[in-house]
Amino acid sequence: MLPEGFYASILRQKLPTKTHVWITWLALAGVVLIFVLPQVLHLVAANYLVGNKYIECKEQSRQWLFVRTIVYTKHWIYCEVEE
Repeated sequence: MLPEGFYASILRQKLPTKTHVWITWLALAGVVLIFVLPQVLHLVAANYLVGNKYIECKEQSRQWLFVRTIVYTKHWIYCEVEE
């Protein structure tokens, strides 16, 4: 791991086992959060907006690869696509 190599090269000491375990768990938690957090935030935001009488504008929403942009509006008239 990078922290272990950094620690060993700078301080010329072996990384303590307890610290190594903590760094490993933090790295795994970070990887899990990369995939879970966007989904959870999307659900929270969508529920909040729908609860405040916003509608999803499918005509203005778009997706490119895994990046999705969802447009919400109060009035459907703003959803019309101008050509």
